[in-house]
Amino acid sequence: MDLDIVNLVLYQEIMEDNFPTNIAIDQALMLADPLPPVEQAPRRPVPRNENYYEETIAQYMGDLFSEHFRMTRPTFEQLLITVGNANGMANHAIPLEKKRMFSIWILAKPETFLAAGDRFGLARSTAHGVFKEIIFLILEMMPQFITWPQNNEHTINVFYERSGGFPEVVGAIYGCHIPVKQPPYNAQDYYNRKQFHSIILQGICDHQLRFLNVHVGMPGRVHDARVLRVSPIYAQLTNVMHPLLPANQHLLGDSAYPLMKNLLTPYRDNGHLNDTQTNFNYKLSSDSFLSQGTSMQDLAWNYFIGKTTVHCIVKETCRVLWEQLQPLPT
Repeated sequence: MDLDIVNLVLYQEIMEDNFPTNIAIDQALMLADPLPPVEQAPRRPVPRNENYYEETIAQYMGDLFSEHFRMTRPTFEQLLITVGNANGMANHAIPLEKKRMFSIWILAKPETFLAAGDRFGLARSTAHGVFKEIIFLILEMMPQFITWPQNNEHTINVFYERSGGFPEVVGAIYGCHIPVKQPPYNAQDYYNRKQFHSIILQGICDHQLRFLNVHVGMPGRVHDARVLRVSPIYAQLTNVMHPLLPANQHLLGDSAYPLMKNLLTPYRDNGHLNDTQTNFNYKLSSDSFLSQGTSMQDLAWNYFIGKTTVHCIVKETCRVLWEQLQPLPT
């Protein structure tokens, strides 16, 4: 038999025995062929606010700077130095001052990352990354600036004079609601009695409205008394062996808080208060320290209004950022 015919028969038998394999090989060879090039649509240029940061924001001084950034220019410069000494700056292509200024702008003004980024020549994703970078650096430095005072004598004297006679007061405690968008899970826990979703900020401030202690993150539905009991400061106040405050020193609080050895609160009004108790409640409720803390919080940082990223972003870097405590121009 002719050799070529034998080879042809053998080849056909092999092909029949490996029919599935051959199909796979044929498909692989077909896919290996280069595909025709796909024409990409030209990228649409995104219009930007050219040089707004370099030419316009750079000219902000005095009251104009304070209106936009909620701090004075000297405070910002000091903060720039403080953050500049920290480690971990991720994006070195963007100047540190621009990062700081953009982040404070976001905190102080109710603008989106898209709108604010446009002013600073930053894409939305880049703007978000810059903001997170700066905020995390500030959070790491929080223990340097939010600290419990070692000497309360001056604070006690000022509180005594301004409060109309409350003795041995070292600070005031208050709680405020930081609005957030409705969480995807357990949303009802964050829906507070004021009928919006929030997390709670518990703050203790001194006579200058500087934060001495903060506790942030409890759902808005939780009562202020419960927030106090689960916060670390409660364990420190009630520590028998090593109490945070001597027995004769106090914090001031409103009626939402329980009366404690070191926490003065109003008398419960059951309709039978005597004149002394009524006067005590009046003095305590009208004390500017209890009301100004919350109003200052609402005034100074618009970022808390309607945002979701409150871990609590500045976790009260307010202590660093606030140099001017009087209301800003509206």
